[in-house]
Amino acid sequence: MSDAPVTRAEFEELKAQIAELKALLKGADVEEGIPDDHMVAISAALAAYLGKRATIKFVRRKFTPGDSWRSQGRVSVAGSHRLEKTRGW
Repeated sequence: MSDAPVTRAEFEELKAQIAELKALLKGADVEEGIPDDHMVAISAALAAYLGKRATIKFVRRKFTPGDSWRSQGRVSVAGSHRLEKTRGW
């Protein structure tokens, strides 16, 4: 990126592009689920790891944009489990 200031026309063009992208995302069905071929790949990976066939009961995405409260909770819990270092151990 350059350090040159953005002109008003460039700014308006960027705003229009963002609006188009938002419209595309609204039109996309984000919550349609996990595709079948992905489930087959997950099943195969589990079978290879476990050495036997496993039943997948639940699959979810790792992070969603509205997941900030949950992720902050995980950070605070993980941070509270740090043990103090003592000398002589």
